[in-house]
Amino acid sequence: MIQRTERGKQARQYFIQVEKDYNSPEKIMARALRIAEQELSRLRLESKIKDQQIAELQPKATYYDLIPQWLARYVYLLWAKL
Repeated sequence: MIQRTERGKQARQYFIQVEKDYNSPEKIMARALRIAEQELSRLRLESKIKDQQIAELQPKATYYDLIPQWLARYVYLLWAKL
């Protein structure tokens, strides 16, 4: 910015002060905490969704785990009849 006039100097000083405030340790930590909080919220939501998917798919997994046992018993009964 050009500060040939008093108004230009005031504008430049204003922007320098805004930048200092933005880069102050307190403001940096506040932004970091806000970002961390958003990430934590996102991960919690993702975890809830995955827990719900697991709960929905658990009966299918149990069923498909039992199929080989049923087939083995069936084959054994067929073999026993021979």
